[in-house]
Order: sequence, then structure tokens, then C-alpha cells
Amino acid sequence: MNDATSETRKRRSSRVKAAAAVAIATMVPLALSTVPAEGTVVNVGAGHNITVFHNIDFVAVVGYEDTEVLTVEVIRNGTVIGTATGDARGDAVDGFGLEVNHGPVGAPQPGDCWVGGTPDIRPGDTIRVTSDSTDVVDQVVVDRINFTGRPSALPNGDVVVPFNAFRANGTAIRPGFIDSPEFRAAANPQVRFEAGPGIVVERRPGFVPGKLRVRYKSPFRPSRNKPGWNQRQLRRALLGDGHAIGFGHVAVLPAEGMLVDGLTATPGPALGCEGA
Repeated sequence: MNDATSETRKRRSSRVKAAAAVAIATMVPLALSTVPAEGTVVNVGAGHNITVFHNIDFVAVVGYEDTEVLTVEVIRNGTVIGTATGDARGDAVDGFGLEVNHGPVGAPQPGDCWVGGTPDIRPGDTIRVTSDSTDVVDQVVVDRINFTGRPSALPNGDVVVPFNAFRANGTAIRPGFIDSPEFRAAANPQVRFEAGPGIVVERRPGFVPGKLRVRYKSPFRPSRNKPGWNQRQLRRALLGDGHAIGFGHVAVLPAEGMLVDGLTATPGPALGCEGA
């Protein structure tokens, strides 16, 4: 495993849990929206959420019943290419569900890892969730969100990171729908930026729909800066990796979340799963 892949695995494990991340960070209870997201929802029941980080093969599902046995499948062209089954876990505040390939703490439990190999999840794949005790069949199609280049500094000191955002059918996602720009400094995860007035999602020069960038405004105002880094240190960190982008990673979870974690794809098993 090269250093870049190892660092991404560490960042994946240190990033707060997908289902409750923003609820914890903002110190508000987790809630589930009954309104479907604007992305590619096939069918997601009221109170349920499916969140996909396709570039690291991580799927989180939440909003189910305690100990309900869930099966999460990745389907490509009608064929199941990945599966995980386990009891829904969690608590009444953060919700019950599974986090497949997130990086278990200790020995992996059923549903923590993909069985029989980690699927390389790609845009256009279908994520299907079924229950052994109900007729639940929740499905979303993975949207086409990806970073397209390295961060760069503008003359005014702002840092921008380019990315593309399209739905699975190729329709451009508008900038205002991208509500989950996030950053965890690779060198210190206690330096964090999350959606707020100091971060803007906008079209890149040329104004082509779907070709966007996230702009970190200078002077930088991180949501967390426990080591007390100065502006120069913050800019240097933002010019590296640790970026995530997408939608649905918010305090009131919609039916789906679609994000990428890291500037490049790092497919494969999470730390603690077979083959990592």
C-alpha cells in the first residue's frame, strides 16, 4: 500500500460517521428528512437514508429498526457485484443502520465489510438495501461526482478545488445543491472546514453546467482549528488532500447522500476489512 492510499484509509477511518457526522459536529440531534434529495433516487422509504462515497467504496445506510437484518448490494448492469449483510446497529439518537467499508474499530462485525471482495463502486451503479423482516427495498443510483484537479491558490489568496457534479443520467447538478463541502487536514484531522459562509460552491470559469469548484475564502475560518494554525499553515493544508465534496451530508439527512472523499479514487477494503 503506497503512502497516499494509506493516508486516505486513515482519513476515511477518522472522518466522523457518515450517518451522524454533521449532527455530532454541530451538536444537534440526527434527523431524517421525508423529502427525497434532488439526486438519483429510485426508491427510498420515509425516514431512511443511503449515503455513498463511491471513490472509496463506502456505503452507509441509516434510519432502520434496531437489530433489523439489512443486506446492502451493489448492482451493475443487473448483476450483483458486492454484498454485505448485518444487524442494524447504532442508537436512538444517531439512528440504526450499517456502515459498509468505513473502517471498523476492532474485529469487523457482519455488515462492516463487503463479503467476497470489495466492489469498485462507480457512477451508474445501483445501491440496493433490503430487510429480512419487512418488504423494504430502498435503491439509489450512484451519481457522477468527482474531483478533476489539484487545489490552487487565486491571486486574492482564496483556494479553489475543481470538481464535476452530474446525476447518473448526465444531468448537471446545480451549485446550490452541493451542500457538503468538507476538509480534514491530512497532517492533523483537528483542522476542519465544513459548509459555512467561508466556503462557496460555484461554476468554474467558462460557466459550463456541472463543472464546478469549491472556493475557500481568505482569510480562512476553519470550523475547527485545535492546533491553532495560522493563515499560512491553513493555506498550505488546503492546497493538499483531505477534501470531500457532494450533497446530503447534513444534519437533516435526505433520502440519499452522494459524496467523494479525497482528490482521487482509492478503491479497496477499508482498514480492518479483509485485504486492507
